Amino acid sequence: MGRATRLRATDFVLHQLEHLIGKTNELSLSTTTQQLKKTKGTTSKLSSARALDMETTKWSKRKRGKQYHSKPTRTSAVTVMKSRMDRQPVKHCQDTTPVSVDDTVVPPVVTGDDIQHLKLNRHLHAELNDEDIERHMRLLRDQYPDMHGLQPTVLGSCHKYHTVPLFAPVPLHAKFVQPLNVGDHWITVINMFSTRSSEIQLYDSCYRTVNDSTVVQCSSLLRLDQQEDFITFSVRNYAQQTRGTRICGYYAVASMIALCAGVDVSAHVFDENILVEELEENVKKACCVP
Repeated sequence: MGRATRLRATDFVLHQLEHLIGKTNELSLSTTTQQLKKTKGTTSKLSSARALDMETTKWSKRKRGKQYHSKPTRTSAVTVMKSRMDRQPVKHCQDTTPVSVDDTVVPPVVTGDDIQHLKLNRHLHAELNDEDIERHMRLLRDQYPDMHGLQPTVLGSCHKYHTVPLFAPVPLHAKFVQPLNVGDHWITVINMFSTRSSEIQLYDSCYRTVNDSTVVQCSSLLRLDQQEDFITFSVRNYAQQTRGTRICGYYAVASMIALCAGVDVSAHVFDENILVEELEENVKKACCVP
């Protein structure tokens, strides 16, 4: 038998007063669009111009903007950018083509510096995704079979307070090299240059801070080490990426290749034009050369 809900008289009166106050406030508000449409046929107080405006008013859902991380959106944007860059030098030459006195068109002269400048612009707009990173890691796994880490970066994806990374744990006291995606940015973490496995060296081409995503993913890699309660991060002197570019993935891959070969790239200065070309050649030749 269910229990009846008891309500005190004072509570009932208070609820009724709140209801009446709410109704009073509602009536004091300005007339809504829906109410105006209903009263338009019964009252003559509305002006004809306002009534016409109400009839022509159309309502629709606001369209969501395209997300940057959407692969089709990113691919189409890159395609448009490359096509514009391909057309831009030709258009520039046509606009500035000198004309002689006898109206004879002088052909434009394209120098080697112009070609190198165009290549540089293309490379600075280059970008690597998780599939591109995986191609380089596949080559490194074949070339360095004893190196731990080098796991697919998608395993590190997680949702805060809901999911955890799915990295396989690194064996106790083992050295590893692992690229990480931390908030639309690529970095590389290792523990090769320390005596303790919980001391992490971080190679970031853009920032000199450690965010929460890095801590969570490294904790997943080192979860077998129960002797250490803390992870120590050492941010190496590697921040040199040109501002406004998105080639952090190339820097992460370059450091990953060099570190697998035992070469510390701290304070090493890269030529970004050569960097992009060399890494593209590595994939074509199916070999990773530091």
